[in-house]
Parts: sequence; structure tokens; C-alpha cells
Amino acid sequence: RRKTDTRSSQRQIGLKKVSRLENGETDKYSVHSRVVFKTTMNNPNKFPPRPHHQSEDERSSRPLLGFGNNMMPPFPMPPNLANVGSFGMHPHGMHSHGIQPQFAYPLLVNNVGTSTRPHPFGGMANYNMNMGSFQQPGFFNHSAVYSAGISRSTIEQQGAVNMMSTASMIPRKIQHSLRNRAKEQRDQKVPQPQTSHAQNLPHHYRQQSQLQQQQLHQTPSTASRSRDNNVLQESTDEVIPLRNWIEKESGGDCQPDNVQKQRGMMLRRTLIAYGMIELLKGARTSSHASTCYELLQACNIDNFLVRVCKGEEESKKGDNADQHFVGKIKGVQMINPPSTLLFLTPFGSSGEVNSEEDGDGMGQFIEVEICPRPLANQAINPLEQLVKEKALIRSAGSLIHELYTQGNPILLLYDFQKGKGASPSDDSGVAEPPLKRIKEHPQYVGGANFHSLFPPSQRGNTETASAGAVDQKASRLPLLELGFSSSLSSLVDELLDCKCTLDVASKDLHLILLDPDSFLVDRYFKPAPDGKVSLRIRKNKLYGRDSESSLITSTFCRVRTSGKSEALLIGGYSGSGKTRLVESVLKYIDGISCHVVSHKSEQSSISVITQALDQLCACIKKSCTEDEYLRINSRLVEAFGSDFSILEKVLPSTKLFYDTTRAKPFIPKHQGIEIQNNSVSYILQLFMRAVSSQERPVVLFIDDLHWCDDTSLEIVHDIVSDTKGSSCVYFIGCFRDNEIGSEHPIYQLMENMNMNNIPVQSLGLSGVNRNELNCMTSDALCILPRHCKDLADIIHSKTKGDPYFALEMLRALVDRGLLQFNFPKRRWTWNQANIMYLDVTSNVLHLLKSKMMSMPNQMQTALKVCSCFGSGVDNLLVGCLSEFEKYSSLRGELDQAVEEGFMEKVGEGYKFVHDRVKEAAYSLIEEKDRNGYHYQVGMVLLSSPNVDDSLVSIMIDQINHGVGESVQSEKDRILIAELNYKAGGTAMAHSGFVKAFSYFETAKSLLPEDHWTSQYYFSIRLFLSLSNAAFACGYGNLADEALNAILREAKCLEDKLDAYYFMNNLLFHRGQAKAAFTKCTEVLSGLGETIPTEMDSKELNDTMKKVMNFFTNISDDELLHFRECDSRLHFYLMQFYQQLGWFAFFGQSPSMQSYLFCRSVEIAIRVGFCKYTAVSMISVAALLCGKFKDISNGYRLGRICLSLLTRFNATSLLPTVYLGFYGMIAFNSEPIMHCADQLHMGFQIGMSVGEPTIALLNGLHYIQKSFVGGRNLVALSKEIDYQLEISETHDDNRSKRFLGLFKETLCQIIDKNKARADTTTLSEGAGALDEEMKIEGFSEVVFFHRVIQSYWLGYADRCHYFAQKSAPGEAAVGRLLKLIASFYHGLAALQILRKKKSKVEMKEIARASLKALTAASDLSPINFKNKAELLEAELHRTEVVLRGNEEEKMHARKMYAKSVCSAEAAKFDHEKALALELAAHFYEENGELSNALRNFSEAKLHYTLWGSKVRVAQIEVAIARTETRLTR
Repeated sequence: RRKTDTRSSQRQIGLKKVSRLENGETDKYSVHSRVVFKTTMNNPNKFPPRPHHQSEDERSSRPLLGFGNNMMPPFPMPPNLANVGSFGMHPHGMHSHGIQPQFAYPLLVNNVGTSTRPHPFGGMANYNMNMGSFQQPGFFNHSAVYSAGISRSTIEQQGAVNMMSTASMIPRKIQHSLRNRAKEQRDQKVPQPQTSHAQNLPHHYRQQSQLQQQQLHQTPSTASRSRDNNVLQESTDEVIPLRNWIEKESGGDCQPDNVQKQRGMMLRRTLIAYGMIELLKGARTSSHASTCYELLQACNIDNFLVRVCKGEEESKKGDNADQHFVGKIKGVQMINPPSTLLFLTPFGSSGEVNSEEDGDGMGQFIEVEICPRPLANQAINPLEQLVKEKALIRSAGSLIHELYTQGNPILLLYDFQKGKGASPSDDSGVAEPPLKRIKEHPQYVGGANFHSLFPPSQRGNTETASAGAVDQKASRLPLLELGFSSSLSSLVDELLDCKCTLDVASKDLHLILLDPDSFLVDRYFKPAPDGKVSLRIRKNKLYGRDSESSLITSTFCRVRTSGKSEALLIGGYSGSGKTRLVESVLKYIDGISCHVVSHKSEQSSISVITQALDQLCACIKKSCTEDEYLRINSRLVEAFGSDFSILEKVLPSTKLFYDTTRAKPFIPKHQGIEIQNNSVSYILQLFMRAVSSQERPVVLFIDDLHWCDDTSLEIVHDIVSDTKGSSCVYFIGCFRDNEIGSEHPIYQLMENMNMNNIPVQSLGLSGVNRNELNCMTSDALCILPRHCKDLADIIHSKTKGDPYFALEMLRALVDRGLLQFNFPKRRWTWNQANIMYLDVTSNVLHLLKSKMMSMPNQMQTALKVCSCFGSGVDNLLVGCLSEFEKYSSLRGELDQAVEEGFMEKVGEGYKFVHDRVKEAAYSLIEEKDRNGYHYQVGMVLLSSPNVDDSLVSIMIDQINHGVGESVQSEKDRILIAELNYKAGGTAMAHSGFVKAFSYFETAKSLLPEDHWTSQYYFSIRLFLSLSNAAFACGYGNLADEALNAILREAKCLEDKLDAYYFMNNLLFHRGQAKAAFTKCTEVLSGLGETIPTEMDSKELNDTMKKVMNFFTNISDDELLHFRECDSRLHFYLMQFYQQLGWFAFFGQSPSMQSYLFCRSVEIAIRVGFCKYTAVSMISVAALLCGKFKDISNGYRLGRICLSLLTRFNATSLLPTVYLGFYGMIAFNSEPIMHCADQLHMGFQIGMSVGEPTIALLNGLHYIQKSFVGGRNLVALSKEIDYQLEISETHDDNRSKRFLGLFKETLCQIIDKNKARADTTTLSEGAGALDEEMKIEGFSEVVFFHRVIQSYWLGYADRCHYFAQKSAPGEAAVGRLLKLIASFYHGLAALQILRKKKSKVEMKEIARASLKALTAASDLSPINFKNKAELLEAELHRTEVVLRGNEEEKMHARKMYAKSVCSAEAAKFDHEKALALELAAHFYEENGELSNALRNFSEAKLHYTLWGSKVRVAQIEVAIARTETRLTR
């Protein structure tokens, strides 16, 4: 044996057999398997020392030999280790995949007591360990060598020596160790993870490989594999001679009884063929260093064994099971030279081949282990390579031919696809292979006459071995005629003709196993009536996009792991495969706990994003579990109310989430909602927060993003860049980057996302490379890639790698007859020279157009009509058009277009297979005739009696194309204008504001010049709608123009009122509250009302008395059913009073606001109630609770106002009513945290209906109530940040100021460093801030915050100072904040009194505070009782300090305990902590240190829950002080 370089041999371990192409990329078909050279590793201490009769070089240069469990050591085995199983260690170890080389003593023995080792003079020797002697035949003793795994009787019958067990001769320690090791591996039943090389395969093969690996580790295997031991042979394994295996597989039946069984036989024989080729290749370069002569002798079917395993699934066969199925193939063994190939996954295909044209056709991914391993730098004699290599290849081909033809031949499987009948008839060029001819033809399988290739000295007994091996290729029937596939037949023929190497054959066989649907079974290509055959195009298969697919997948994994939203934008020209790329990945992602929704944008889409998210509702309803559905439903109810009235306005499918078991509250239906453009984003943000999560992210894919309008792109930005960050969205958008410029909004979208720190990635697609295009061509033709490489190169050079262009060129070659299907050969053929010089256009559109123009005229008409509607047409549209004679055959022609590959069926509708096809169909219409063509189609729809409202927008889109050229009569123009007005209303209802504005503009252009006379009322409605749409789109100037036109042309004030009302709102939203107040006053004056310039308190009191007299003398039921206003003029009157009242709140004095609302209620009492009465009444109720201190009547009116909202369906007014009731009234009677939750809903609804000013007022009161109720300070601070950002967006300076004060207060209480800020400086600037803001009473609000900050920071004197500075009125801070300030002022005053006993006036301050809190607790004990009890406890404590009264001490203990219990019942963590802290100070002052320490510790816990680091730090000091005193 020649010596080898150990380092070089180690480098070859685990190397992948990959052929590199000219451009350095890996061809998927050349990556077929990795040969893993498995060795075994044991503890060297368990075995005897290595013999010394061999040199170290000789021992290290002779690797182990063997097959299966029989591994031959490079030294004689001790006779006392017989029959111990297969254990051992190769001295070189393994380097690949992190396995470090280890060295141990080799020990490899077969299972029957016979060891084999190299013979000193060549060949092998069988060593009988029982006899202690060698048996040395001339060459291999086959019967003895392949006896591993065969029963004892079989061995004896074949002449093997009789063995006896010698287990007793094994040392006890080694015997016990080996038995334990074998038992562990048998019990484990799960193979160790194998390193996969699937990452080098194309994406679709890699996914299948990973799936097989998962299945391998999830199900118990029949034989366990281990890294440190060779494969143990289980009782279910069986080694069968290959000839016997073929006979068992064939079962003696000459006719194919089942197509699926025959396919399974073909797959398994192909696997065996692949294993035999791999073994022949490996023997050349392994430690055997086999010569061509030896391998020629090995090319005998009797020289191979098959290792099979039978699991439970094979042992429990059903009636339909294959009775001749031997078992899953586990490996192939070669007897001479001894080698073993094991399949990492046992192969047992049933022959199920995908019969769908667009299926993946995937077989089984094959990974193998080979022993012994090939060595590096193993040279082959050049003369042998030149002369004898061809003989070996030819002999291998003969061996493979015999494998397939031995036993029952497999006949014409391609003929029986899905039971679809017979093979092509004789007139098509294929004659059915006669069974008689096959039976009469003797199956002669022999090799070439190789006797003359070797010198006489090396011939030996080859005369006998090759006695019948004369070359009788002429009499050998080709596999093609036996019904085998053309690919398999051509491979065997090439081997027989020495036209390919063993390496090529191995790659081809592995590819056949990977894709048997294409290469192992010939598909029956059905010819069309014209004799042409269509190509086989796999629609769902992706080529050349592995890195791009990995990017999409890795981004999704990152979103799923982090819970943060991300975006991916993919650019590329039409046909580059953008959509196919994304869809190929999404079909795998869709099953991984996420919601996936895809939507294609059209030029005429109303709102792409809302349509996509509307589809998401159905997706969620279908895929969610019951628990997930209930959680989503609960979140939606929390955000929108139990009937989702606002959300349903934007996303109609949210009605699927209605919880019929939940009682409906007073929230009304959506008829009164007026959605604005700036509110849609907020609504969808709330929706995405509810339906998406880190566990279930939403994957939103929008195709053709470049067609989206600016509004849709803004919504995308707002959803992905949600400030709260509670949603989890993965947005993917595809666009044509070659059709847009750098100024397109898509690039602005990317920039905005980057500015908001949202991870956004961009990806550009171009054509695929030559190798991937070759794969695509191979799949289309069902030809091995190396056979069509030249054709693929030509196509690549003409199409620049454009995938869709390449497929269309293949179809064009078929149509022109340059690519033809040869029926006798059952494969495609072509003339390379003719295709090379073919003049093909560089534009695929011309290619498609030429093909369409060759179709019948009726089909061309059908394609043109469909192209006018975009990417497809639905069944209703086809039905309406088919009613007319001109389009009567439309449905049939579309079905024919499906057959031709132009369109595809989607449900009952039709869709173009690609955008390029749609563009080509549209190009059939001359450019100058396109507008007229659209108009004609639209007018046909208009005349149809079956057109419903769902088709109005589609119909009017067609008519509008030619409206300027084709419409002549005034009657038609008015009709089309009214249709545009209707379509615009539909678009507004679906939040498609940009599209609605376009419809209204078109309608305006169709009006006659005298439309203010001839179409007066229609003009008013149209211009008012145009103004609303313009404002929603942000076109302020156009909105003003439309309103001014109404005000200028309207004939009376009543016709102008809607325009005035909307104009006043525009002024208010622009920050011109005073101008809006003046304009509104003028309108009311025109309606006969007198508005005072200054408010007299007497006049206000008189009006209030009239109103209260009415409410006092009427019952609640009578109020709820009070008559409704039936006068349009009076309705406008109350509407403008309500509007003026809010303008007064923001621009004038609160007293003027009170008067205006009281006057509105007075009018309502006289003329009847309307929806605006609820707003006016809630203001009166707030006035009763505040200024007039009539809390019971105020609360009563407030509850009635909520019911009036339901009566009048006034959801758009809900934020205003919620603000008045829950912000100013309800806290007097209801839990304050319930009020906070309802105010938060008011904030969300206000943002949803496009009222950000009212919404932010609700949000401000929500912050206020949450702070008073003790909500976590950190969470509350984040909510303030969110509302501050909204205030900045809407330029609401008032809200920013008030929110800023709360933010400062929270920061002071949370952060100890900020607690040292000089609050005096801020207080001194309060007057300047008040003057700057022009807000009445703003300074009182500032002083309130200083009171709160000073007390919690421990500054009692400052708290007292700021409380005195605050005005006694309640107009600015409200009753709640005044009570809270009074509470802290009283506590601070008593603290001052205890320190400075001379300031007795402090006690009066505390008693006044206690009196106010006691009165409040009588109305709402849950909100104020704990405060009154704590203040009373502090008064008793002060008396104890001042006078030492024991009775006062007892009362103090009692009241502290009551205050703690009341605070706990109300869930006020901060005030419970405060009560515990003050009680602890009381106990400490009276020497009860244990009680003090316990109370301090509990107070620290609750301050921590509240989130105040400042108070926690103060408590820790007190705890340390108390503990020190206790230790004394």
C-alpha cells in the first residue's frame, strides 16, 4: 500500500462534491451529496496496547477497511475479542464540522466472529478468531464476507465456517463496557444530528432537506447513529444480496399492476444505482486503491448487497400496501473491494410523484456516509485512465442497465399519469412498446470484453468471470424502449458509449432522485389540435434568488424575535420576479404563527392599505384559536367600543369580530361618524396594536407599491412607525424602480422610516445568472441540465436573464417550431444554430403581443376588455358584459385564454398571469383609441340592468377615460357627473379621500356653465363634498375655493349654513379660534339671535334658573323621549350654538361658554332635542357640579346625555360628551380609575373621528385622573410622551403646555436628581407663561403642580406657599384638582405645625381640608374616604405631639388603619404607601419601633409599585434609622 499525506487526507474529510462553473457560482444540479467518512471513537484505555510488529508509519498509513459493521484494522486481531459487535476508532479521526482528531486503538470485528484484514500479498484474508488461523482464498470469499447481518443458517448453507460464541473469552471489564454501550444506543432510537450541506442547494431543495432533517429528529429511527461508534445493526436491519433484493421487489409479476408501486420500484432502483456508482468512485481513491481491473471485476450485480430496515409502518401493511416492498433502503455494500455506503435517512419512497404541472416535483434529498473514506492525492495511473477508464465506465453502464432490467421491467409509466389514459397514438409518432416483443427479446446483461485489456499475468480467473461478457450492445434493448424515462435512458446509453464519467453519472442520478417528477418519469406531453406540445412551467418554483429569500426570512425572524416592526422594499423591473420571490417565502412563513396578507395595488384602487387590512380581518378570523380571538376581541373593544362602529367605517370586515355574547353598551352605531384623512392612520394604528403581537406578527405585503397614492404611503409609515411601538408589523413592498424617479413618495417613505429609527431595507432585483436559467430551462423541458445548457446560454444572451422573458421565449420557440417534442424519443429537441441566429425582440411585450395577435379576433377582444379593468375581472363583471351581443362569448374566450396561458382562474373570476401579459393585452388597443375604448366598455356597463352599487366605481372609471372626448350631450354629462358624485361618496365612506377628490373634480368639470342655475342644489352638494375631500387630502386652498363658491352663489342664508359651519371648523383647526368665533356670531345674528359681547353674571344666572326649573319638573324617562326637533332651521341654530360654545372655551371666557350652552338648551326645550342637545346639556351639567355645586342634578343630567348619544346615533360627538361627563362630573360618584379608562376611550375615538383637539382634551383628563388614581408613573410618563407627539403633529400648543406640566411633575417624583430642580424659578415665570398662552387661569394650574411636587419631594413649607398662591376659584383647575391640592396642603400644614408649634393657623387649614374631603367622600367614598381618614389621623397625631393625649393616640392608630384599608380598596398604591409611611412615623415617635419598621417596609413596596424612586429613597433612610434604633 502506498503511503499518503495525513494532513492532505484530513482535508478531504467531509468535503462537498461541488462542481464550480465558469462564473464561480454553484450549479444546483452539481451539488448532489456529501460523502461523510464515518469513523468510530472509543476510549483507548479499554483496549490492549497496539502491536509492535508494525512500524508507526505502516500503521498510520493504512486506514481501516470494511463494510457496514465490519471494519478491518491494520493489524491482526486478538482471538479473545470475537463476537463483540462493531467498535473501533480510526487513528486519523475527523476534522470536518468541528470534530477534532482523536487517537485510539482500532478494534473492528464483525458480528459473527469473522474478521477481515488486508492480506500481506494482496487481496483479503478471512480470519477465524475461534480457530486462530487464516483462510486465504485466491480472492474474496463472497459467502463469508457479506455474511454480516445474515442468519447463522444462511452462513452455514453458503459454506461459511461454523462459528461458536466466544463471549466468555472477553475480559469482564471490557465485556461489561461494550454491552452497556450497545444497550444505550439501542434504547436511544434517535440518530445524532447530522451536519447538512443543504445551505449550498437552491432554496426549494434546501427547505425540503431541512424538513426531512426535522422529521428525522422527531420520529424514532429504526437504527441509532452515533458520532463515537459505528452504526449498530438493529434486529430490524437485513442485508440482502442485490439479485435477491431485485427478485423480492419484482415479486415475479410481469405486468405493472399499480403505477404508484412501479414508481416506487424505479425510485428505489435509482437509489441503488446511485449507491453503486458512489462505491465504485470511492474505491478508486480510498485505502483500497483499487485498480481498474479490480473494479471491472466488481461491476457484477452479485458483488453488491442491499441493507434494508423494516419499521412498524412496513410490518403493518394495509390492503393497499405494496406487498413486494422489502423495506426502507439503509445502505449499499460492495463485497469486493469491501466498502459500505449508508444513507443518513433510510429511503422508502412509495413512488408518489407530483402530477401537477406547477408542482415542485421534489423527491428525497440524499446524504450518505462511505467507509472506507477516499484519500487525498490518490493518483491514478495515466495509462489506466486513458484506456481502462472507458472500460470501467462501460461496465458500470452495463451494471446499471442490468439493475433496471433485471426482473419485471417497468413499462411506460409516463402513460398512466393520474389514470389519464393511454400513450400517444401511432399517428403522433409513438407506438406502444409491445409486451410480446419485450418478452421475446432475451434480457442479456453483460459487460464488454475486457480480457484483452490486461496482461496475462493479471488475468487470473477472469476468463471465467467474463466468459459471457462479449459486447452484445446491439442485442441489448434500450431502456427507452422498455418504457423508462428519456433522461435515465440517455444516462445509461452515455455510460455504455463512454460519453460521460462516473462523476457525471453520480450527479445525474442524484438529481433524478431529487426531482423524479421531471427526470425519472416521463410526463405525457399532450399535443394541441395543431400538433404542438406545451411546455411544463412550474409556476411556484423560484430560481436564482437564494440570498434574497434568506434576507426576507431572516428579517421576519428578527421581527418575531424582537417584537419591533421592520420594512423591506424590493425594487426591480416588471418581470424580474419580485412577486414570485416574496410569495415563495410567504407560503412557508404563513404557517409559523403569524398573519400574512397580500394585496396588489391598482391604478384605480380606492385605498390599498385599508383594502389589505380588511382582508386581514378574515385571515385572523380563520387562523386564530379561540383564546387568541377572545384576546383580540377584548383589545378591540377596549379601543373602539363593543360594536367597533368607528373601526367598521374604515374596515367593514371587522364585523367578524363582533362578540355576540357581550352586552352592548350605550356606544351608538356608526351612522353619525365622519372619518377624516388624518384619523384613518390612528384608527389603523389602534387596529394593528390589537391584532399584532410578538407572538403573532402581521406580515403585510403590498405589490406594485408605486401605484399607491400619497395617503396610502402615509398610512404605511404611521402603522410601521407607531410611536407607542406596541404593534409588530413586517411590511414588504414591491415596486418598479425603473419606472419612477428619485422624487417618488416611496423614497420619501424610506427616508421617513429611517428618521424614526425604523429598520428599513431595500433590495434590487435583476436577471438571473446562466446557471439558474439553465435550471429553469431544464425544468421546463424535463431534460437533465447538462443536456440543455447550450440552449439555456442562448436564451440568456437574448433575454439578459429576465425570468419571465426567458419563459416566454421558450414558448415562442415552441410556437415557431424551433423547439419540438420528439415523440419517439420522448424529449424535446431543437436546432441550436437556428435558435442562435433567430432575431428575437429585446422587449417581452412585443413577443407577447405577437402571440396574442395570432389568436382569433374574439379572444383578442376578450383580452383587451379585461386589460381595461386592471389585473383581472370578477364573475359579476363578466356576467354583466356577457349580456350584450358584442361580448356574449366573453366567458368562453376567457376560458380559452386560460388554456393559452394568458390568464388564470381565481375563484369564479379571471386574472392575468403576469403584469407583462396585461400590458401586452392593453397594447393591442391603439393608443389613440384607448380612451374611446374605455368609454364604450363603461357605457355598456351603464346600460346593463344588473349593475349594482359595487360596480359603480368600476364603471365610472371606464367612462371617465373618454369623458372629455366622447360625451357631447348635456344630459349624458349630467348623468355621468351624478355617477361621479355617487362614486366619490363611496370612496369617502371607504377612506379613499384622494380617489373621492378625483371623482368630485371630474363631476365638477362636467357641469354646464350655468350649473348654479340649472343644477343649483346638485352644485351645492357637489361643492360641499369637494371641499370636504380637499380638506381630508390636505388641499386647504381648494377647500376654501369650493366653500367660497357656495357662499358666493347660494341664494339664501339657509343654503349657505353647511358651508359656514364647515368653514368655521376650518378656521378653528388652523388655530384661528377668534376668527371662527366672529364668523359664527355673524351666522347666529343672521338667524335672529343676539350674542352679548360681554357676559353678565346675572343674565347667566337667570338663564340657568330657567333651565333648571325645566329639568327639575321632568322625569328621566320624559327627558329621554322628549320630542325631536323637526325644523331644519332650528337644527342649524343649535348646531351653531354648540360650535360657538367651544370656540368660546378656547378663545373667550368660560362664562361666555356657559351662557351659550345654556341658551342652546333653552332653545332645545322650546323646539325639540337633536344630537347637539347632548353637548349643550353636558356643559350645563358640568356647570351645576362646579359653580353651582349641585352635584346630584349634574350627575343625573350627565347620564341622560350619554343616553341621548345612543338615541341620535351621534358617535362623532362622543368625545365631547365623555370629556364633560367623565372629566368634570363622574369622579364625584364613580371610581376615578373607571373615569380615566372612559376618558382614554374618548381620546381614541376623538382621534379616530378626526377631532384631535377634543381628543387631546380627553387625553389630558385621562392623565389627570390616572395620576390621582395612582397609576404607575413610568407608564403614565410614556403615555404623556405619546400625547405630546400628537400635540406636536397637530400644532396644539394648549395641550402641549398642560401635558408638559404633568410631565415635569412625574419626572420630579420619579427621578431623584430632577427632584432637586428649583421649582421657584418656574413658579415665578407662571405669569409670563399665562400671558404668552392667553389661557385664563393657567397660573393656577401651574401652582397646583407645584403643590404636588413640593409635597412629594418633602418640602412642606413650599407646598404651603404654592397652595396659598393658588386662586380660590375652581374655573381653571376644576373641583377634583382643588380637592387634591387641599388634601396635600392640609398634610403639609400639619407637618409644619408639628415642627413649628407656634403656627396654630395651620390647624385651621387642615380642618378646612378635612371638611371638604369629608363632604366629597359622602358622595364618592371610593375616591375620597381614604384621604379624609388619613387627614383625620394626622390631626390626631398632631394633637398627640402637641399635648400628649393618650386618647388622641388611640384615635390616630384607628384612623391610620382605616385609611390604609380604604386606599387598598380603592387600589390607590401611592396613597396606601403614604398612609403606611405616616403611620410608621407616628409609631416611631411613640417608640413602637417594630410597628414602624413593618409599616416602612410595606410602604417601600407600594412606592416601588407606584414608580417613585424619590419616595423609595426616603423610606430606605427611615428604615435604616429604625433598624439602628432597634439594634440598640
